Amino acid sequence: MLILATLTHSEDNCPGFNHEIMPDVIKGLEGREQLARKHGVKLHGLWSGAPDHVFFVLVEADSSLAIDLFLTEAAPFKQACKLTPVITAEELVKLGKEMMARG
Repeated sequence: MLILATLTHSEDNCPGFNHEIMPDVIKGLEGREQLARKHGVKLHGLWSGAPDHVFFVLVEADSSLAIDLFLTEAAPFKQACKLTPVITAEELVKLGKEMMARG
């Protein structure tokens, strides 16, 4: 299943302002591909909206546990996480055609 993870944190908990946790965050982000494989997650991309204290991570996995384990290692600091199942444009077209066929 394709999942968009939205991770948010406060200014008080931002690694940019908390230099004690920055080395672990850098290590996690640099090792993100290896960590994804370790947890059985396919990583499609990871983006930061740094001024807004948010990460967007697009992954594919069979369980939310695998995603949770991956995210807590790849971005190892306290933050909120919202997991949103998403589909591709091709899947959306297929869904639309199936709905039209049903009337």
